[in-house]
Amino acid sequence: MARIGNQTLGVVNQKSVKFLQEQLADSGRTIQGLTIAGKVNNAPATYVDIFIDPSTVKYPDIQASEQQVEQDSKITTVVFFEARVEPAFGAKTQQAMFNMIGRAVERAVERGYDTVRFVDVSQSLLKQSSPALLAIEQLAAQRRDIKIELSVAPSVESAIQLLTQPDDIVIGQRTPQTLGIIEYAAKQGKAIAAYIPETGVFDKRNLPSRGTVPQKMLETYSQDRERN
Repeated sequence: MARIGNQTLGVVNQKSVKFLQEQLADSGRTIQGLTIAGKVNNAPATYVDIFIDPSTVKYPDIQASEQQVEQDSKITTVVFFEARVEPAFGAKTQQAMFNMIGRAVERAVERGYDTVRFVDVSQSLLKQSSPALLAIEQLAAQRRDIKIELSVAPSVESAIQLLTQPDDIVIGQRTPQTLGIIEYAAKQGKAIAAYIPETGVFDKRNLPSRGTVPQKMLETYSQDRERN
C-alpha cells in the first residue's frame, strides 16, 4: 500500500514488489517496513497502480551497511615465501614453515582478528607444489573460528604494501634465491622471520618486542624443535 500523508494513493504492482524483494534479499532484508521516496508527476486518479522503474532505484542505506561491514573487518596479513633447499634440510625446513603458518593463525585468533590473509611471493622459486600452500588450504578447510584467505602477489613490492597492521609479518626460508625478498622487506621496516635451513635458526629483522606475535611464533617453533 502506498500513501501520501494519511491518504491512500494506491498499491505497488506485483512486478515491482518482486523486483524489490529480490534486491533486498541480497542484503538480508525484507520489504516489510521499507520506505520508498518518489514523486507524482501527474495529479493522481482515485486509485493508481504504482510501477517502479528498476533503473531509478538506489539503496544508499544498504550500500552504507555493506561498506561498514568491510571497514569493521579486522585483517592481519602474512606474506610468505619458499624456495628449493637441499634434501638433507627438507623435512625440518618444511616443519618450520608449517609451525609458523599454524602459529600465525592461532595468534590471529588470540588477538581478535576475524581474517588472516596469506600472500605468496615465492613466484618461480619452487619447481614442485608448495607444501606451505597445502598447509594453508588445509587450515582454511578445518578452521571455523577465523577466515583464512590465500592469494598470490604479482610482485614482492605489491605484497609488502599490504602489511599495514602491527601484527603483520613476512615469513619464509632464507636461501640465496630469497635474499632479495628479505632485504627489500627489511628496508621497508617490515617484521621478518626467515628460517635458515643449514643452521636451524632464524634471520630476524624488525621484530616487535618480546611477547608479540612474531616472537611468539619463533618461540613455539623452537620448543617444537627441542621436543623433536
